[in-house]
Amino acid sequence: MFLQTIFIIALVAWVFFFKVWSGVISGAINHDLVKASYYAVEVQGLPTTREEGAPNETEIRNHFSKFGKVHSVSLIRDTGELLEVYQQAQERLMMSEIAKEQAVVKRSQKKSVGDAEQ
Repeated sequence: MFLQTIFIIALVAWVFFFKVWSGVISGAINHDLVKASYYAVEVQGLPTTREEGAPNETEIRNHFSKFGKVHSVSLIRDTGELLEVYQQAQERLMMSEIAKEQAVVKRSQKKSVGDAEQ
């Protein structure tokens, strides 16, 4: 009986300590710095086109709602290759424009040298 009483007192003290400590930790959290992305789920490997069976936002929401509340769904497609091709095209265009400008400068320099010789 004595051991049971000690055990119950220790258990109550532990629960009280845990309750107080969790309140201290909860108060220490800066809620302005907590972002939804900390609790986001990234799903990779989904088909990319409807022909391949790619899910839409409603289908994804319905699926994940089985596991808890879904705040929002954002479908972001990996366009890394497309962006790389676009960036390379922009670089080629810029190099082409630089080459044109350099050719104009060279022509004007040759012209100014020719005018100075006369």
